[in-house]
Amino acid sequence: MPLDSVKEEIDARRTEERQPGEGSPGNLNEGWILMEQLIAQLVGGAIGGMGGGKAVKGADMGGIGNLIAGAVGGVGGGQLLGGLMSGGADAAAAAGGIDIASLASNLVGGGVGGLIVQVVVGMILNKMRG
Repeated sequence: MPLDSVKEEIDARRTEERQPGEGSPGNLNEGWILMEQLIAQLVGGAIGGMGGGKAVKGADMGGIGNLIAGAVGGVGGGQLLGGLMSGGADAAAAAGGIDIASLASNLVGGGVGGLIVQVVVGMILNKMRG
């Protein structure tokens, strides 16, 4: 392959239209929306983990343990529920705004996921301790 055709191919790939998330900066608001979703999932999970520790006495791991288990479960639960209900997130990203419904679904999904993970992990740890 001649050197000129290689240069042309490289230039063509550089100017090629890419979708956001495929190696190009894309929409500058995209990273902020993902960060807001992650924060909502962490907060919801932490709240759910604290609630799970108070509601189920056999699963209580103490304040910090409940927070950590809830936050980890919140990210997982928020991702699952957010993936099922993420219809408006793309439209909000295109408009440059925040989709309140998507943020609420991440918060609720994070809370439910955090509660479930905290209760399961707390029960397992308490059974192992005796």
